[in-house]
Amino acid sequence: MLLTIYVDDIIISCANLDYVKEVKAKFCDRFDMTDMGELEHFLNVRVTREKGALRIDQSVYAHKVLDKFESFLGPPKKTRKHPLRYEAPDILNIQDENLSEEDQLYLDNFPYRSLIGATLYLSMNTRPDISYAVGVLARYASKPTMAACDQLVHLMQYIRGTVDKGITFSGSTADMHAFTDADWAGDLLTRRSTTGYVVFFCSGPIAWQSKLQTTVATSSMQAEY
Repeated sequence: MLLTIYVDDIIISCANLDYVKEVKAKFCDRFDMTDMGELEHFLNVRVTREKGALRIDQSVYAHKVLDKFESFLGPPKKTRKHPLRYEAPDILNIQDENLSEEDQLYLDNFPYRSLIGATLYLSMNTRPDISYAVGVLARYASKPTMAACDQLVHLMQYIRGTVDKGITFSGSTADMHAFTDADWAGDLLTRRSTTGYVVFFCSGPIAWQSKLQTTVATSSMQAEY
C-alpha cells in the first residue's frame, strides 16, 4: 500500500481494494475528512483510466493558464510545432539596446515570471517535452529580454496546440529503461553543457530532467560523464 500526502490531500493506492476501504474508514473515523472516491484530480493533475492503461495530464490547468494570459500570447488560434525555435540559442543572446518606449512598456508589463512558473509546473509533472525549453528560458527570469519574451510566447503557443498531451502508462510487464544525453558547451554565454535524462516505466516517463551543468566541461567526454 502507498500513501501520498500533500498538506490535506491524500492518495491511497493498493492492489487490494478491501485494504483501501479499511484505511479510508480509519482516516474518516479519526479525522474530519471527506472520501472523494476514485482519483480524478490531484494538484492540477487529471487522472483517467482506460482498459489496460492509466493516463495523467494537465489539460485543465493548461487551459486556465492560456486563458489567463491570452492577451500576451498573440492571435488566439496561433500554434507552434516545436517548443523552441531551432535558432533560439542565437536569438536569446541578443541584448536589448535603445528600446522604444512601446517596447519598454511591453517588457515591463510582460508576465515573464508567472509564465515561467506555470510552464515549470507543467514540465515537472506531465510535460517532459517542454523541459529543455523551460530550462533555457528560466535563465532569463531575473532580467527578461525582448528575445526571451518572444521565445516564451512561442513556447506558450506550442502548449496551446498540444494542450491535451499527457502521459499514458500501459503494458503487461513493468519494464523500466532510461535514456541520458548531454550537449557540449551548448550555452553560448557561459559555455556550460546541458544534461538531459528520462526514465520510462510501463511505457511512460516517470522521471526526467534537463539541467545546465554547474561546471564548464573541457571535452565532450567530460560533458557526457
